[in-house]
Amino acid sequence: MAAHFPQDIPTQDLNFAKLARLNVAGGNIRNIALNAAFIAADFGEPVMMKHIKIATQSE
Repeated sequence: MAAHFPQDIPTQDLNFAKLARLNVAGGNIRNIALNAAFIAADFGEPVMMKHIKIATQSE
């Protein structure tokens, strides 16, 4: 999932081992990453696991 975030998108404490266990297709991973970035931006925070969780639930 890290490849789906541009280098200038701030992230914090992402658990890539946990994210790797998600059972979703590549297109869904891209959508989750993009939506998580928008959610984090709305809160003025770096992308964190809580944002990815919200984005995953809505995907």
